[in-house]
Amino acid sequence: MTTPSATSPQHALPWQASLLLIVITLFWGAQQVLVKATILEIPPVTLAAIRFTTASVLLLVIFRALKWTLMIKEFVLVLAIASGLTFVGSFISSQLGLAKISATRLTILLYTAPLWTAFFLSLLGDKLNWRQWMGIVIAFFALSLAFGGYQLFTSTHTSDELLGDLFGILSGLFWAFTTILLRRTRLSQIPPYRQMFYQIATSAMIFPILAWSLNEPADWHFTAFNITSLAIQVTLGSASFLIWTWMLSRYPTAILNSYVFLAPVFTLIISALWLNEPLTWEILFSLMGIALGIYWVNQK
Repeated sequence: MTTPSATSPQHALPWQASLLLIVITLFWGAQQVLVKATILEIPPVTLAAIRFTTASVLLLVIFRALKWTLMIKEFVLVLAIASGLTFVGSFISSQLGLAKISATRLTILLYTAPLWTAFFLSLLGDKLNWRQWMGIVIAFFALSLAFGGYQLFTSTHTSDELLGDLFGILSGLFWAFTTILLRRTRLSQIPPYRQMFYQIATSAMIFPILAWSLNEPADWHFTAFNITSLAIQVTLGSASFLIWTWMLSRYPTAILNSYVFLAPVFTLIISALWLNEPLTWEILFSLMGIALGIYWVNQK
């Protein structure tokens, strides 16, 4: 079978790609709810270790069956491992932040990633017009509205909270660096499936060690729900990540990142429908604001 190759970026986003991005962010939002329900019985870092290890083995079997080679040049291998490390760095920073601040506050800071990505890529030559910058800013503040972002500026902060804020910002920065590595280095010249595999494989090597070092409980409970949840996270999670990596090689990063703001809002909506958590007017206004931001980012 022919090995898929990387493609050169296009500068338009057809409606099919927009629909696909909405489906991906909807799944990412639902996945957060699945994780939230699963970590009640399996510790979070241990859960990540199981997910990434299982995904690595599964993808390795699939790629070998398809005769897709995973070999890359040594220098590109270093970049691939670096992208895996920044991916892990984002996760670890978010977990450390959650120990200091609320999940709501950390979510807002984590999703500064598209802003950081746009800023650094603009320094590297990916110029955005004023409409696109406005769209990104509108989408971010609309997201902040859903999570009560005004409290970041109106509440007093302890030293622990300031440290948690720093970890939250770092998690967004690491996420942005992962995107930049995939888009602006030689990693962009290799097929997306290889980019994805080396990130997941690097995570599979680090998370088990991290879970052991954190002394997470080993008395896991593999109920029917947890097994189904893990299967969904591994299979659909890997598929969504592969599609996202492919789209990064094909479409402008700023446009793609504007859709990412939908994921946490979908999480709130699904949590309201499934877990009976409150669905407020702020969430609905936030969704409309993000849609407006996406519209502006797509303007030339």
